[in-house]
Amino acid sequence: MRRGGLLWRTYRPLLLVSIAALALVGVLVSRDYQHVYLDQVARDLVVRGQLYDELTAAREPNRVQALTQASGRATGTRYTLIATDGTVLADSDHDPASMENHRERPEVAAALAGRVGRALRDSVTLRQTMMYVAIPAPTRPGQMVVRAALPVRGIWQTISLVVSHFLWGAMAIAVLGGLATLLSLRGIRDVLDNLRAGANRFASGQLTERLAMPPVAELADLTAALNAMAAQLAERLASVVRGRNELEAVLESMAEGVVTLDNTAHITGINPAAAELFETQAEQAVGRLLLEVVRHRDVQRFAERALGTDSPIEGEIVWFAGEERYLQAHASRLRDHDGRQLGALLVLHDMTRLRRLEAVRREFVANVSHELRTPVASIKGSAETLLSGALDEPEAAQRFAEMIARHADRLGRIIEDLLSLSRLDQMGCTASMDLVDGELADVARAAAGVVADKAAEKGVSIAIDCADHLATRVNAPLLEQAVANLLDNAVTYSEPGQTVAVTIESDDAEIRLSVADAGCGIAAEHLPRLFERFYRVDKARSRKLGGTGLGLSIAKHIVGAHGGTITVESRVGQGSTFTIHLPRQEVRAVP
Repeated sequence: MRRGGLLWRTYRPLLLVSIAALALVGVLVSRDYQHVYLDQVARDLVVRGQLYDELTAAREPNRVQALTQASGRATGTRYTLIATDGTVLADSDHDPASMENHRERPEVAAALAGRVGRALRDSVTLRQTMMYVAIPAPTRPGQMVVRAALPVRGIWQTISLVVSHFLWGAMAIAVLGGLATLLSLRGIRDVLDNLRAGANRFASGQLTERLAMPPVAELADLTAALNAMAAQLAERLASVVRGRNELEAVLESMAEGVVTLDNTAHITGINPAAAELFETQAEQAVGRLLLEVVRHRDVQRFAERALGTDSPIEGEIVWFAGEERYLQAHASRLRDHDGRQLGALLVLHDMTRLRRLEAVRREFVANVSHELRTPVASIKGSAETLLSGALDEPEAAQRFAEMIARHADRLGRIIEDLLSLSRLDQMGCTASMDLVDGELADVARAAAGVVADKAAEKGVSIAIDCADHLATRVNAPLLEQAVANLLDNAVTYSEPGQTVAVTIESDDAEIRLSVADAGCGIAAEHLPRLFERFYRVDKARSRKLGGTGLGLSIAKHIVGAHGGTITVESRVGQGSTFTIHLPRQEVRAVP
């Protein structure tokens, strides 16, 4: 519905009231002035009648008519002398003999009764409207009536002139007052327009500007209230924005997935962790049903439980997204400050890594127990055999003593390797490993020296191919141990007469140290787990050859502590190649 402006809605009734008031005042003034003026004319006619009576009282009757006519011409008044029986004795404007009896005339009847008579009517004799005033003749009481009259047309003209002057003056005042009111209302309208524009700016978020103070006290109070409201809104909005930014920062930095739902299971909010888990985008998920975004039966059931209860709930969800993942889910209802239910909050903790760590720990404990059980059982059996009488047989005692020593050495190697892994894990957690500039050729030669006796005993040769002065930042003893472990495995699984090749090469990004053998090789299904602790491709053969199952795991940890990786390529019957990838770093000249 269209609404009129303040100026028109205010000025129009004011103008109409002013016009109505002006018309009413004009009517009242005209009427009152008419009464006052007619009364004044009547009093004047009384005086004129008295003067006429005195003028004609002492005159002879035959001269009264002439004197009456002369008086009428001199004063512009019609005079009539009337006897008590109503006979006209003299008249200034007409022949008395031809005039009818005036006894029944109202003003004459009142005068004959001793009062001043007054009448306003058309004159039959003069054919115009006249105002008549009749009085008893003062000089001839009870004998005659003197009547004076004036034409009403002149009276109306005088009254009209006075009233018109008044009305024009009042109209001029009204016009000036209307213009002043119009200008004042326009000023108020302009101030209100400024207030409206300012309020619109405040509503659009522009809360830093302030409205100018108008000269009107009431509007100034309103402006001050709007400015104060803008300041309070700016402060509250800033607080809300800070809180929202903090909440968004917290949600975005959380590793847990967070999803908020309304009462109809539509997504109202989702953080990046949950969006990544559900393989979607936050802006695409918000506003859609959870069923449309996450097509997982357990998630749907958990959300339905959360929306159907007032108590917090929790559960476990197995999620398949390329790989098996375990989610610990928590949910609680969302309420506003009045306690009304707004929806539910879902928090999803990815417990996959913890579950895998628990599985690795269980497997590690089982592997350690299994690895330790065999040498311990052998040592115990040998000792019991010796105690049961084998000490008396030198050859048997020698054989069992050597068995005890051999398995004790194996226990020592296992414990030493476990301690090495523990130290490497600690270095990886604390980043406390010291790196110095060193040439990789020296590391490779030192590692080859460690396994030289074993290689010579088995008839396996080691060839090193490395460019001079190829250096990076390393922990030489640890990296030497990693390379020695790779060489030891290569020598162990090589046949006599074969060669183990050590090759070191580099490019702009990394340095690669490869250990290649021509042994039996490893089947493809074993390669992904090859660097796990205690993992063996051929358990019986590995134990027979004295391996602990920890060498490759130790090598992987050492290389990881250097910021590198280790890979393997192998084919059954063609041998294996283990490659250490180290990041290339700027070093000082190595002497």
